[in-house]
Amino acid sequence: MASFYIPYSGHDPAAVSIKGHRFIILSREPEILTGGLGLLGADKVIRVESPDPYQENYF
Repeated sequence: MASFYIPYSGHDPAAVSIKGHRFIILSREPEILTGGLGLLGADKVIRVESPDPYQENYF
């Protein structure tokens, strides 16, 4: 399984708003996100596993 890391604010993913659109930032490495949690409005990073490591478009 492939792992992704998503910044969370409480129980919800921390979404970034750009021109009225909400985006969720994710990374394959948690270290990339932990340094900028405050900028993303997040307080933690949560690991999510994909059901199929070869299928990256399951979102």
